[in-house]
Amino acid sequence: MKITIRLLFIAITLLLGLASCADIVFHAPLTALFGLHPTLMAIVFAVIMPSSAMAVLKGSARKPLQTGYSHARLMVACTAAMYCGAAAIFLNKQRLGKQHFTTAHGTGGAATVAVASLQGLAGGMLKYNVLSTGMGKQLVKSGFTRRVLVRVHRLLGVATCILSSIAVYSACDSAWAQSNLSTTGIACIRLQALVVAACPALLAASA
Repeated sequence: MKITIRLLFIAITLLLGLASCADIVFHAPLTALFGLHPTLMAIVFAVIMPSSAMAVLKGSARKPLQTGYSHARLMVACTAAMYCGAAAIFLNKQRLGKQHFTTAHGTGGAATVAVASLQGLAGGMLKYNVLSTGMGKQLVKSGFTRRVLVRVHRLLGVATCILSSIAVYSACDSAWAQSNLSTTGIACIRLQALVVAACPALLAASA
């Protein structure tokens, strides 16, 4: 029953995300470099992240490998789109001679990319069992066991959810969002940001 409620919760998050994503894609100038940033980041935050969380919650204890592969594939797609979106806004600001990381959105976004990269690294180490290799065995001897790595991966996931929520919520205050997105679209984005920030507690409760 609890899992069903949690899946419903994530499904609602996904629906909110699809609504906000559609509003952003409809208004973003995809013919310009800048337009790739809100479009790709909307897809990451609104669609791929909730889908990845749903894959974890739906995963059966009797099929851990299948669950792990589904989660890994979604997170690889998430990371790739996130890097492309970050590169698009970075190059656009460079082209226009604008400063970087001068707002809560920019700083939160940069922190999200950094933490998500570390989370992906930890996930890759788990997937490919790096701790069983020569260098990995040295880490294990020093106390960095697989259990510790799993905890690090989860904590980085929590940080990614919170930081990305801050970045997305603050993005609604940008001049572009205020002048281009609908009031309903902005409300959906803000609401989903709050919901995603609460996702770590939801996933922890299912453990």
